[in-house]
Amino acid sequence: ITDIELEDINNLITEKQIENKYLEFKSQMTDWENDNILKTVCGFANADGGLFIYGLKEQNGEASEITGVSLDGKSWDDKKLQIQDIIAGNIEPRLNVEINIIYLDNTDVIILIKVPKSWNPPHCVKNKKNRIFFIRRDGRTDPMEYEELRRMFDLNNSLIEKINNTIARHCYSIKKQQMNFFKCCFA
Repeated sequence: ITDIELEDINNLITEKQIENKYLEFKSQMTDWENDNILKTVCGFANADGGLFIYGLKEQNGEASEITGVSLDGKSWDDKKLQIQDIIAGNIEPRLNVEINIIYLDNTDVIILIKVPKSWNPPHCVKNKKNRIFFIRRDGRTDPMEYEELRRMFDLNNSLIEKINNTIARHCYSIKKQQMNFFKCCFA
């Protein structure tokens, strides 16, 4: 996301880009937005990944205006750390996201959060009493259905089993080669 520039954001507006499975726009980032950040990041990770753009207003799902986001007197590093802490402290299993910024002419910025497709799904947003699993569909983020959740757990367990079997085969092959080497050397 380091190659995304202000011109690219302006093109989203010009082309009337619609929010979709891979794109989410928000005009402001406030304290009450933390839940929205978590829900959307979790949904992207459980689907195919996506890009969250803060400081871009949407109207009827279309990118419509650059509003920018205030850093509230914080440095960019402090704001980035705050976002990373919110995500790390409230999504399980942990998830790494890429965060970048586009400076505007004034003191505001556009914040970009790129969420990769997870190799360790499903992820959930945890709060004091429960854990909620989300998935990204079209231009919205929804709670996962029971059947989706079950399939994702099954897929993850199958993937882990395949990885373990591959590792075991390679270890056996290496051990066999080492034994043949020692037989050859000491025969």
